[in-house]
Amino acid sequence: MDSSTKVRWATLQDSAVCRLVNFRSDYSMADISSSVVSCCLLGSWVLSGKGTGVPKGDLDGNIVRINTTNPVKHEILNVTSQFPTFLLTGIPGLESAHAWLSIPFCCFYAIALSGNSMILFVITTQHSLHEPMYYFLSMLSATDLGLTVSTMSTTLGILWFNAREITLDACIIQMFFLHGFTFTESGVLVAMAFDRYVAICDPLRYTTILTNSRVIQMGLLVIIRSVLLIVPLLLLLKPLSFCKMNTLSHSYCYYPDVIVVAYHIW
Repeated sequence: MDSSTKVRWATLQDSAVCRLVNFRSDYSMADISSSVVSCCLLGSWVLSGKGTGVPKGDLDGNIVRINTTNPVKHEILNVTSQFPTFLLTGIPGLESAHAWLSIPFCCFYAIALSGNSMILFVITTQHSLHEPMYYFLSMLSATDLGLTVSTMSTTLGILWFNAREITLDACIIQMFFLHGFTFTESGVLVAMAFDRYVAICDPLRYTTILTNSRVIQMGLLVIIRSVLLIVPLLLLLKPLSFCKMNTLSHSYCYYPDVIVVAYHIW
């Protein structure tokens, strides 16, 4: 096999398993299907002993690279990598203006942080606001603060320092808080809707239905619901295989993005 079509094989375990990663969506299904077939045929050819042109050392290597005339590029990097790295994306096409774009982003984050902090401070210090409606409002403000902080570090890191790399563990932690606060916010909005429903439809029993203990129970229920929804999804990410370098389409770790770059086995 000449050097222009050099093949470096990743670990082929019990059978000839061929994997295609990060293929572009604009390729036709015929191109993708033909690439899968050619990849599997080539794998069986090597395992049968006919592929003597492939160095033995490469059978236990880290990279599979098949250069063919097919428009789909097969490139699998470090299939067995235990510490994959993800590359976050800023604003495509405006990389040179990231420093200027960071100014409005900083203003938005400052407004979100100061506004929600002010709401929490006022509700906490004013005893006349210690009522269920304002308790739920403070929960919503705390949730918005969590969402803002969850994405602020990576977004500003990209805009200021072009710090795009993030490890899998750090990505999982960010997704836990990001999606956890998202689920919590939806639960708080439902609780606020219930609060207004009772206040309008049964105002005479409002204070007896929404007591302080019941508000606490509703808050705990919202938090438990969020944890139960997000933790199993994140635990399922750990056993998946990733390339050593994976490009995400957001400036923060977003669960659907991470799932897309995981390996699919045919």
